[in-house]
Amino acid sequence: VGSEMCIRDRLFTMILHSNLQLKRSILFSSVFNSYTHHHSNHHLVGNVNFGFVNQFWDKLLKTNNKSRNT
Repeated sequence: VGSEMCIRDRLFTMILHSNLQLKRSILFSSVFNSYTHHHSNHHLVGNVNFGFVNQFWDKLLKTNNKSRNT
């Protein structure tokens, strides 16, 4: 179980840092694209988008940044 979680976590981290944007015709592309964009803004802006799994806390604490210009 431990090694499976480690592999899953590393894969998820690689996806977050990939900056890839999938074509809209691909199933679940909007979910994938929102994760990578949200996380890219975290690195570009700095003090925003801390939530890696969801945006709940960022919205609550007003650290959510949806800007497409970054």
